[in-house]
Amino acid sequence: SHVSFAVLSMQASPDKSMLLCCTDKSRLIAFRSKTSFQARNFYGATVDSFDTPVCAWSHDGTYVYCTSSVNTSTLLLGQLVVWEVKSQSKLMTIDVHDKNVRTMARHPYTEAFATGSYDKAVKVLACGAGLS
Repeated sequence: SHVSFAVLSMQASPDKSMLLCCTDKSRLIAFRSKTSFQARNFYGATVDSFDTPVCAWSHDGTYVYCTSSVNTSTLLLGQLVVWEVKSQSKLMTIDVHDKNVRTMARHPYTEAFATGSYDKAVKVLACGAGLS
C-alpha cells in the first residue's frame, strides 16, 4: 500500500508486540506487530530525509527514544528525544552534540546510551535514572 512517508529506522518493542518506525516526517509510529494498525504516534523529533535517525525502546517498553536534529541559521544540534509510550507524551529533549547524531546504541542491560555524531564525538548518557 502507499504511504506518504519514508521509514528511516525501525525497532521491535521488547515484548515484540509493536514495531517502532521513525519516518522522514518528524513522526514515529508504533505499529501493532504483523499489522498496519498504528497503535501509537509520537511527535516532536526533528527528522528529515537527509538525517539518519535511530529509534529505540526502553527495556520495559515504557519509553521510546529517537535521535533528532535542530538546524537553524546559527545552530546545529544533535539531540535525543524521549517519549512515554502510554500517553504518547514527549518527556524531554536532550541536546547531546554540536552536529547531527549519526548513530545511537543502547546498553543491553540499562537505559544508558552511547551516541556518535558528525562532530566526531562519542557521548554516553543515562536516560533511565530521571525517568524511573
